[in-house]
Formats: sequence, C-alpha cells, structure tokens
Amino acid sequence: MTLTQNQLGGGAKSVTSNSEVLKALNALWNRAGDASIVQMTRSELSWSRVWSDGFIEQGGIITTPNQSTITFAKPFSEGNYSLFTSYVAGIASAGANYSYAPREIPGTRTKTSVQVWINSDQSQGTICGTYFACGY
Repeated sequence: MTLTQNQLGGGAKSVTSNSEVLKALNALWNRAGDASIVQMTRSELSWSRVWSDGFIEQGGIITTPNQSTITFAKPFSEGNYSLFTSYVAGIASAGANYSYAPREIPGTRTKTSVQVWINSDQSQGTICGTYFACGY
C-alpha cells in the first residue's frame, strides 16, 4: 500500500513529492500494527527504537555549530536510511543567520554516522539543530 492523501481525506495525489520523505512515510504506514518495539535507548542528547521487524528510528539534538558528526546509537544495515533535520532558533547576535536546517554533507553518510553542516555562530554545547533518522 502507498500512503496517499486519500488516507488523509484528500485526493489521490501523493502526500509529498520528496522521495525520501515519501519512502519513510510509506515504510511507517506499511508496518503499522505489524511490529513491536524490542529495544529502546535514551541518553542526554539522543534516543533510538528498534522494532521487531528490524526497522530502526533514532533522533536527537546537535550541539556543535558548523560541521558536526551525528553518530547513531544503533547502526543501520545499509547507508540508505532517511535523514531529516531541523534548526533550533536561538538568541541570535546581530547578523546571525538561523534560517537553515542542518544539511547533510555529501559523501559522509555511513551505516553508523553522517556529517552535517549547520550555519550557526552559536557556541559549542548550545542546541543548534535536531535530527531524525529511520530505516533498516
């Protein structure tokens, strides 16, 4: 089954044109009710859930401005997981730019980590962004 706007009361068009978002939504939609959480972890900066069918969800906060490495608590089986990021608005100094979500640096994705770039002049240890990754 493919998740469409029909499930949300709309027409037959896809919920999103972004293929990565659609892939993640369809994976979640297709496994609803079929799997259960078998392992959960949580630390100060991140969390993860492993499902009985092997699906992994993990997320957290990014506290390093500019180039940062996200290291996953649970390795994915392949590097084709979906990654979503968002910025966290902070108290900006004059001229600071906080309008961009962290962006994946091409060629840095592995099963265990990915590097992102955050356009920020925040100091080390300040929450700069968030991430959510999911896949097998």
